[in-house]
Amino acid sequence: MIRIAKFLGIFILVTVSIFGGIYLLNKSAIDAVFRNDLSEGTEWVPKTYSLKGLVEYLAEDPEYYSLVSIQPSRPDSSVYFNGEERRSLGNLAQLMLIAHYVDAVGSGEIDSAAVVDLSRLEALHVPGHENKRFRQAMSDDADWMKKLGWEMRLEDLVRSLARNNVAAYADYLYYALGKERMASTGERFALQSVEAPLVWAGFVTAWDPRVQLRSFDQIAKEYTQLSDSAYHAMILDYGYRYEADAAWRDSVAARVTEGTEMLFVEEKLRNRYMTRGVVSEYANFINRLFQDDLLFENERDHLKSILSWPMSNEKTARDFSAYSAIYDSRMGYLAGVDFGASTYENIPTAQVFVMENIPVGLFMHLSSNLMTQDFQQRLIWDPALRTTAILLLHKSSKKK
Repeated sequence: MIRIAKFLGIFILVTVSIFGGIYLLNKSAIDAVFRNDLSEGTEWVPKTYSLKGLVEYLAEDPEYYSLVSIQPSRPDSSVYFNGEERRSLGNLAQLMLIAHYVDAVGSGEIDSAAVVDLSRLEALHVPGHENKRFRQAMSDDADWMKKLGWEMRLEDLVRSLARNNVAAYADYLYYALGKERMASTGERFALQSVEAPLVWAGFVTAWDPRVQLRSFDQIAKEYTQLSDSAYHAMILDYGYRYEADAAWRDSVAARVTEGTEMLFVEEKLRNRYMTRGVVSEYANFINRLFQDDLLFENERDHLKSILSWPMSNEKTARDFSAYSAIYDSRMGYLAGVDFGASTYENIPTAQVFVMENIPVGLFMHLSSNLMTQDFQQRLIWDPALRTTAILLLHKSSKKK
């Protein structure tokens, strides 16, 4: 009996140690499961394993989704689904940052070979927000360059930004371009209903209850009542404070470490208030950026080379003669901007696709398999899917 008791005691101790270790290593993920309702929207998961099913979902529940797909040479084949709506552009706004960058490099204002200050880049990352994305990018970019004896240049940072959507990289570029240039975005690119990009550090610290020391409901009530200009100025003020004030950065880090993470439903609402703009105007901006005279030819070629990272994929290179894109994925939010022409028809197409306020369960499904990215690419090279989208989404728009 004593031997059995010892065996059971050791077994229980080892089991508790193993599961305790697993919990500690995955504490935030496990806690998130218990604190959040992951069932929201799961009834649509079995129906959206195909792209046709995704289109049917968009047509059935269109309130928070927009798709504009422009083919200037074939206007009848263009898709305008809730294109007049003002949506969060999220990291799609980085296209404006990168357009400013190639313009500044072309005019000699910025040196693309300037060495990136890695300690400053590290300081610009806000703890508790997208840590894994930031660490992975730093490992992929800065660490391997260091091993090879290379230094990370501004051009390297911008190319990684286009591919990986790392917020601290975007903020670093924003500060390098300067407040005056960024404030001129609307005038420089003739944008009337699209905001100039916001600073991520300002955005997340302004919305984080742990930083603000008040409830998310209180924060949301105040911010959603602000005018667009007042809200934009406030976010930028928080961003510049985070960049310049080391004591404030330390305070933010301490508060984030001690506090409780936001609920998924809170993140969903917050993500609707990143840089915003009318979707159809942003799609037209993309078309002009790639085909008209918004940039000089050498600057346009530079832009295309930065954004054509998807062409390194063998299948994408097979389907497209040219393809450029920026994608975004955050809680309750999936979006993409792309411009390309298929190898089959070679018709230039500019697109913006935004899904905001996605039910949590459905978001987990769609974001895990990159379905929305496949959807955007297929809209360009697959005439059958494009026809289905036009028919179903047009019918849905008429019902509204």
